[in-house]
Order: sequence, then structure tokens, then C-alpha cells
Amino acid sequence: MTHRTPLIEVRSAALLTGQPTHLKVFEDGVELLTEARDPFRRDYQRARARYEHIAQVIVRGGSFFSDLIIETRGGGTLTAVGLPTRAAREARELIEQRLRG
Repeated sequence: MTHRTPLIEVRSAALLTGQPTHLKVFEDGVELLTEARDPFRRDYQRARARYEHIAQVIVRGGSFFSDLIIETRGGGTLTAVGLPTRAAREARELIEQRLRG
């Protein structure tokens, strides 16, 4: 994945999760940035998955905030914690559309 404009971007409710996450859905895959829990360092963990490696996408949660879970064919998992539920569902639908081609 190169630096392009994402089709959709979703940020977590950082105050609720304690670990801010930022999900970006691109034409060729997804990217998840997770901020480190250390309050003294601003460090990020970046995880990416191309659509051909994604097995399924799950939204788990409540009325206002949910987790978006992306399971890969190799057994890996990308989890965006504390996303607004509506945005998590929109991201899941877009990812599933891209998976269907």
C-alpha cells in the first residue's frame, strides 16, 4: 500500500479505550495505527492487510462504540478498539464490498 487518500478513515474514542486507534481503508487494503499506551512516548504500531489476505471482518460491541476485528487468512488479527458503532459498520461494509470485488 502506498500513500494515497483513504476511502474511509475512522478514529477510536481515545478517552474510552485508553489506546487510540486510527483505521484507514484504502483501495487495496486496510491500515490500522495503534498509539502506544506509554503516556511519555508518542509511538505508534502500524498493521496492514491487503484484501486478498483478509478472511473476515467482524463488528463487536454496543449501541455507541464497537470493536472492528479483521481476521486474516494467515491467522492474524487487526483490532480497532472503541470505534463509533456506525462508522465501524460502514468500514466493515466497505471492506466486505472490496473483498467481493
